[in-house]
Order: sequence, then structure tokens, then C-alpha cells
Amino acid sequence: MKTYEDAIRAQQYWQTFFFDRRITPQIAMVGSCYINNKGKDIDLLVRGDRNKIFPILIEEGFKQDGEYIGEEFTSLRAGDVNIILTESVEYYKAFTRAAEVCYLISNGDLAKAHRVAIHEIIINGVDRDTAEERAQRFLD
Repeated sequence: MKTYEDAIRAQQYWQTFFFDRRITPQIAMVGSCYINNKGKDIDLLVRGDRNKIFPILIEEGFKQDGEYIGEEFTSLRAGDVNIILTESVEYYKAFTRAAEVCYLISNGDLAKAHRVAIHEIIINGVDRDTAEERAQRFLD
């Protein structure tokens, strides 16, 4: 089980990692470790130049997660770290806003389906029914 503190350390590690390579992406903690203070893995949202960042992540052992690839982002995974890579300022802002809303209403146990529904509404602008429908696969 990973914790909020693990996510902070991961965020700091990757900020330093990229800085040492003269790349300065925005990096935000998102996902269950941030929202619920615990989770199976660590999710980091990274906004920056995909052409610079993506090859470095592949070189570091990350693999694309085919289940989580969209128009605005690419998800990569290595071990227990997921990086959601985007170049879009708007997507980054919307995603971090959604994570903040989830964080504010969580008492350490906001279910994944609810987190997904909130993200769908804020990021994709869907209505509640559509968000609930899309979140169904994450019901525990």
C-alpha cells in the first residue's frame, strides 16, 4: 500500500529528475494516494513537451498503458508509478481541479467510481448520468 507521503516523494523525485535534464514540466499528485491518503499505486499528472518527456520515460522503463490513452493525454506505467502525460494546459488545469474536488470531499475513502465520475464531469463536461454510466466499471 502506498501513502500520501510516498506520492510526495515520487513527485519530488520526478521534478528533480526532469530538472537535471533541463526539462521543467508541471507535476501534480493525483489519484488515490493524493485523494484518500493511500492507494495501490502513485499517480502523477505531468504537463510538458511530449516529444522530450515521452522518450525519456520509455528509456526509464515506463510502458504505455493502452487502457488509458486519450486525445489529450498518454498514460505510462513503471512499477507502482503511473504518469499521465499531457501537453495541454487546459487538460492539466481541469484534471487538477477534479483531483482537488475529490480531495476536498474525501474522508480517506472516496471510491474510484465516484472519483471517475467527478473527473468526467469536470474534465469532459458530461452530465451526471453520463458520468455515472462511464464510472460503472469501477464500482467495487
